[in-house]
Amino acid sequence: MDRYQEIKQQRSDLVAGICATIRARGRHINQPRKAVIYALVSQQQAMTAEALWLGIRATHKISISAVYSNLNLLVEEGVVEKMQDDDAKSTYQVKTSFKVHGQQSN
Repeated sequence: MDRYQEIKQQRSDLVAGICATIRARGRHINQPRKAVIYALVSQQQAMTAEALWLGIRATHKISISAVYSNLNLLVEEGVVEKMQDDDAKSTYQVKTSFKVHGQQSN
């Protein structure tokens, strides 16, 4: 398997792991939620909700409010980390502990 295929498989596995975690906590995985999860997993750095939305809306019909509500749910469920940058803008990324272990470690 070449490096591109490995990265693609790792992202797919991480998306599946996040979805399984959310489902195990009684939440549903709909298309907008999965699109937000996939967008987060595909990023190498923390992103603003607006930047994620701009990327997602190229392929999915989704509102900025749906992006925010899904990000808030993912933060609440402990999968995503919300941070403030120097300009006091909120940025989001999948928690490092989740990326490394496939689940949140407390």
